[in-house]
Amino acid sequence: MKHPFSRFFSFGEKEQEETMEKQEKEEVRKIPVSKIVPNRFQPRTIFDEEKIEELALT
Repeated sequence: MKHPFSRFFSFGEKEQEETMEKQEKEEVRKIPVSKIVPNRFQPRTIFDEEKIEELALT
């Protein structure tokens, strides 16, 4: 199946096959929370706990 953006980003069929193979090999891993670091490019730095709780309930 052709990638919808192939004509814009030069995704050929070979690249698509490689991407699909990688995705099939991906697995879920459990890691300690202490190993997670914030993304330095994340523009949000202040979080409203009330809004987060509201979002969690939806």
